Amino acid sequence: MKPGDLVKQAPNVFLDITVADKKMLVLEVVHTASFAGTTVDRPTGTTVRTLLEGKERIWHAEELEVFSETL
Repeated sequence: MKPGDLVKQAPNVFLDITVADKKMLVLEVVHTASFAGTTVDRPTGTTVRTLLEGKERIWHAEELEVFSETL
C-alpha cells in the first residue's frame, strides 16, 4: 500500500457500514516504531491516512485492502 493507491475497508466484524465498499485514496502511509533508548526495537504498526468524500480519515493498515494500485 502506497500513496496514490485506491483502497477499501477490509471485511471484518467491525465493518463501518458508512464506508463499506467505498473507495478511498491513500494520502500517506506511516510506519510507527517502538524506541528503546536510541535504537528501534521493532515496528509496532502502520497507519494510513486516506481521503474519502473530501474528508481525511486515519486507519490501521490492517483495516484496509488495496482495490487498485498506482503504476
